[in-house]
Amino acid sequence: MTLLPGQTHEEIKVVLSVVSLSTNPQYEALSYVWGDAHSTRFIFIDGCSSRITENLEVALRWLRHVDRERVLWVDAICVNQQDLAERESQVSLMAEIYGGCQFCTVWLGEEDASTERAFDLLRSMASGSHFEDWSCFPLEFLQSLKLYRESKKELEACILSYSGLLEPSQDLFKRSWWSRSWTVQELIFSKLVTVKCGRHEIDWDQLSQAHSTLEIHLERCCAHFRDYLSGVDDTSLHIFDVAVSALNELRLGYQEEKQPGAGRHSMVYILALNRKRKASDPRDKVYAFLSLCPVDVRETLRADYDADLVDCYAWPTINDIRKSRSLGALSHALRYEECAHLPSWVSDWSILEDENDPLGNRMEIYDLFDAAKGSAAIFSRKGRTLSLWGSHRQTILAVRESISFGTHDDTISVLQSWFDLWRHLIQKPGASSDSAIPFLRTLMLDTFRPFEQDERRSDLIVGLMRARPQDYEACQRWWTLACVKEAFAPDLNMEPGLETSLMRSLRQNIDLSVGHQLFFITEEGSIGLGPRTTRVGDEIWIACGGNMPLILRPAESSNSSHPYGQPRCTLVGDCYIDGFMDGEAADGLENDGIEVRIV
Repeated sequence: MTLLPGQTHEEIKVVLSVVSLSTNPQYEALSYVWGDAHSTRFIFIDGCSSRITENLEVALRWLRHVDRERVLWVDAICVNQQDLAERESQVSLMAEIYGGCQFCTVWLGEEDASTERAFDLLRSMASGSHFEDWSCFPLEFLQSLKLYRESKKELEACILSYSGLLEPSQDLFKRSWWSRSWTVQELIFSKLVTVKCGRHEIDWDQLSQAHSTLEIHLERCCAHFRDYLSGVDDTSLHIFDVAVSALNELRLGYQEEKQPGAGRHSMVYILALNRKRKASDPRDKVYAFLSLCPVDVRETLRADYDADLVDCYAWPTINDIRKSRSLGALSHALRYEECAHLPSWVSDWSILEDENDPLGNRMEIYDLFDAAKGSAAIFSRKGRTLSLWGSHRQTILAVRESISFGTHDDTISVLQSWFDLWRHLIQKPGASSDSAIPFLRTLMLDTFRPFEQDERRSDLIVGLMRARPQDYEACQRWWTLACVKEAFAPDLNMEPGLETSLMRSLRQNIDLSVGHQLFFITEEGSIGLGPRTTRVGDEIWIACGGNMPLILRPAESSNSSHPYGQPRCTLVGDCYIDGFMDGEAADGLENDGIEVRIV
């Protein structure tokens, strides 16, 4: 479409034209959210009065030139939204449309009183300057005073906690564009992107630099400022990180590959990474990400708005199992409420991920284990039933309350109750001092995210790995200190030097590991962590292709107890069970297993 020139107060006029992408047309693209469908304004399209949403009309006013035309791709105008077939066909062209544009403008909406300060913040972050040098944090005058030099920390704390230094960014990153499904691919495929809010704008590359630089400063040279930030600022940091991090990962990956869906990530991974995003049609939680998926996925699955939701949501899981010969996709079927309209093995992509559930940690953990000893998945699907080949190994005898992620103040007392239960049921009097290791290994999920020294940063977080002997030693020391503190001085802060950097990182790892997890003991005496919906009587299964054991719940009228019967179960989720994670319980699985139907 061609946006005709005009003055600010004049009506919006556009002219449509049909072009072939093969001719390499010159155009820009607009990425925006439609806004309230009931709040509309009139514009003229090919001379005819037409309604568009207010948010789009405002965006076009800001984009319109006074003295020259502007050729744009705007989906609400360029696609006939009443023609279902046209909508479906355009979905498959999104990568080409946005990948072919010269420039993409991300429209966040009209500015407000905090917008200018938010953009100043982002530019200060991107510049790499220290907190005290930011334009929104003027300490020049204070630094010249003797009082400041004598009471530097106290004054900085006062200023920061009073001002809510990062608060202006909250409004910017809580705007609807950041939480919608369709906006992801529009950003990923566009070569050059500018983020615009009213008259203020910033290049995406600069915004991305602000995100990565802020993380570095808060971990090293400006780490002491984190102690001064108010609760509002901590929230602002979290909102900023959630808004930008996943987009950065996908955009950088695509820019390296230079073609859509070259195979860097599976479809299930992409859907999981964007689970927090919203869509008006629940099927768009899948269709909006098709262009980001590997070629074979795009050629097999097409946007079909007549499709049954079960088929739409089940397809990514089945495709992932078929391609990988692994059951990793079932990790994403985890849910905390009953969902009658979907089978238990199908991820409900319409449910927004719990902000406090460390799903990213779970996604990393899965590939570190090999509970099925390298076997390939044996599976079939018939309607709402997924059949797997596996073996029922143990049954859950007792469970204890789960821990909400991020509530470390309550963690120790809950962990102590877990430990007491384990000692009561399992440990014998006079056990050796290292007898807590199986319990601590379970808390760590036998994994650790170490910190490595780097010349640019004092602590560089690297990928998750299996725990090492020194990690268990540090965990033992941390557990001893934590129990003493809980018993004798719960309100006392840990003395500097008592908790080493390794122990601090270990504590952070445990917070991630046990968050939203429930501790259980089996009838056979094994211990583990599973989804917080786990119940007494649930069964531990090892299934071919599963890196982690599965917790299955016998369905009503199931004959799972019959030695030759075919069990019928629902999936609770995967789990960590100590002593099972490296194939110890997988011997003879392919020959001695049975078919289990999951509904």
